[in-house]
Amino acid sequence: MAANEDFFSTQQTALDSRDVRVFDYLDYRVFLRDLYESRRAVDPRFSCRYIAQKVGFRSASYFTQVLNGKAGMTTDMALRFAAFLRLDPKESDYLELLVLHQRSKTVKERRRYLERLSSFRGTTAQIVPQENFKFFEKWHHTAILELLYIKPFDGDHKALAKRLRPSIPAAKAQESIELLLKLGMIRKQGRLLVRTDTRNTTTGEAVQAVQVDQFHTSTLQLAARSIEGIPREQRSLSSLTMSLSPEGRKKVEAEIVNFRRRIQAIASSDSGENAIHHLGIQLFPMSREI
Repeated sequence: MAANEDFFSTQQTALDSRDVRVFDYLDYRVFLRDLYESRRAVDPRFSCRYIAQKVGFRSASYFTQVLNGKAGMTTDMALRFAAFLRLDPKESDYLELLVLHQRSKTVKERRRYLERLSSFRGTTAQIVPQENFKFFEKWHHTAILELLYIKPFDGDHKALAKRLRPSIPAAKAQESIELLLKLGMIRKQGRLLVRTDTRNTTTGEAVQAVQVDQFHTSTLQLAARSIEGIPREQRSLSSLTMSLSPEGRKKVEAEIVNFRRRIQAIASSDSGENAIHHLGIQLFPMSREI
């Protein structure tokens, strides 16, 4: 037992020097993976079997399954892991929240846990501004941002709202403008508001946890409405149903990433834009694994 305690102390020092801090993570699996790789690099004796014995996992392979996303941790496991790592009370609470956030089933639950996680991060790390979350909550925020790339905003919220398809109330257009100003995505240029190129509108780790789910839900609803509301020659909807192995799914996902990059390159080099378009690519299981 004494030898194990000395071993742990040595690894704790190595970990601190590498600065793997639980508050820097919004996915407990990523935290555990980085922590494991950090300590394993210092001393190969820090194995999955050693962790399983200390934390009480039923087998060494179970910890590997947790890291790979094939198994999940309970809050009880999280607290035992926190004790094994000698986390302080705040760190332990944060790890427990990470597990609860990952296990939550609804967007409402995920958002509630994300807000609690953000309150911890506010005192220990750089907090993700709430405005960043709001940007991906509504589809019209992204649409208005793109509209301002085509034509600067002259202050007429009503006209701006009507340019969207479907149109939105002028008050919502004003809300989007105020949000984009706070985020620095648009700036004043004389009496007009124009889009800046200083911010990237891609989603980050925190935002992906909750807000993007809402964003995808709203855009999928728009796609469904387009079937009856937009002429066929102005839209393109297609789908493919197929059987895939886990390896095949990974290959398809890689192709989707490459496809998105090629589409983004086309959009970036385009000129003479006169309308905003949304491209959605969906890949999801339609059956349980056999």
